[in-house]
Amino acid sequence: MGETTLHNLINSTLLKRAGLEHYKLFDTWAALSFIDSIYIYGSRARGDFLPHSDIDIAINCPTASAEDWLMLESMAENAPILHKMHLQRYDSLEEGLFKDQIDKYKKVLYAKAR
Repeated sequence: MGETTLHNLINSTLLKRAGLEHYKLFDTWAALSFIDSIYIYGSRARGDFLPHSDIDIAINCPTASAEDWLMLESMAENAPILHKMHLQRYDSLEEGLFKDQIDKYKKVLYAKAR
């Protein structure tokens, strides 16, 4: 999984490769008990992103309430980041082409310790 911190199990190697090592939002999300995993997908996961490429994130949070999800969306919208972030609730995605594309390229940014 790359280098991780003992505190939060964020994949710091992947964050750096994706150009996101300065964003603390992922640490904040990893501390939330209802989040099981955070995936990065798209150009930042593939490694072919440009300096102004957006950030594609899928969050697996099957026990999250509607209010929890709205909080995550609000945090993403209000985060002090330079790039547009697209947030998907992974556990709610229907089977199909979009989910298949996420699954094909996703990289695990965070996984809850079991």
